[in-house]
Amino acid sequence: MKFTYIVPVYNILEKELRTCINSILKQTMQDFELIIVDDGSNNGIEKICDEYVTYDDRITVIHQENRGLAGARNTGIKNAHGEWLVHVDGDDWIDQNLSEKISEKIDEKNPDILIFGYKYYDGENTKTYLLKNKMAFEEDIEIIRKDIIYSTMLDGNSFRDIALNTTWGKVFKKDFIERNNLFFNEELRRSQDVVYNLYAFMKAQNVIYVDFAPYYYRGDNKSLSRGYNTKTFERLMKTATAVLEFSDKYSLEYPEFKRSALAFVRRCFKIISLQDYMNRDNLKNFKERKKDFCVGIHAEPFEMAFKKQDMHFNNLSEAIEYTLM
Repeated sequence: MKFTYIVPVYNILEKELRTCINSILKQTMQDFELIIVDDGSNNGIEKICDEYVTYDDRITVIHQENRGLAGARNTGIKNAHGEWLVHVDGDDWIDQNLSEKISEKIDEKNPDILIFGYKYYDGENTKTYLLKNKMAFEEDIEIIRKDIIYSTMLDGNSFRDIALNTTWGKVFKKDFIERNNLFFNEELRRSQDVVYNLYAFMKAQNVIYVDFAPYYYRGDNKSLSRGYNTKTFERLMKTATAVLEFSDKYSLEYPEFKRSALAFVRRCFKIISLQDYMNRDNLKNFKERKKDFCVGIHAEPFEMAFKKQDMHFNNLSEAIEYTLM
């Protein structure tokens, strides 16, 4: 059994990259390969990547022009030689026993996708996220598939304790990925993992969960997904459209997916509002921001998602937010 760790890198801090790479090299199971995909970095971190190749022949570094996170992940997948793919973002890190723990379950269950918990690090404290219903994935996949899809679209509560919308926190069987031609949509620059996982979970015939949290997700840095960016509207509009396309593709078999897809679209607009129209780094005056907000919410697919007859809410806070919008 061989694991391939895929680490996409773009202009991150040296300290963060070293923490990530060193955590992989310390694995108690040493039979693995590590593919670092430098996605067009220009801050010197690309040289740090090359440094690791000189003293560990299990490491491969691939430099490419900037294609975004989706393009970096695809490069890693296409160059992987291991039977099992583990995605680790370059500013995160893992426990040294990750490979050992998941190998036991893989031997037993031979899954298409294996999911585990994670720890959220805010710079000072760490919070652990594990599935509350430990037996949820013991059900037949055809019974729980709908709830998995709902949770991946960030709608519903069945699997909200773990991050089903991310590529990290999971192990993918390479043969399963290749047989189903599961690659990332490189036109998407935000939340591309959501779209990827939707199609992966629809194709998977065996999804299992391991109740431990070896993955450390870093939330104390200013990343693309948290900071102000003038391209937020354009990028999230594309992702929202892709999620709706997914629900339309399976509309005959699962018409209820549309409801969750529209909920995801509304959430995208909320993020746009927070990271653009309401962001403190946005230098536009109130009148200009208000105009941008009105133009944005009346653009598709957002206008469709905010039609009153299509709206449902998971809690009171959500009802207030979206009704006001």
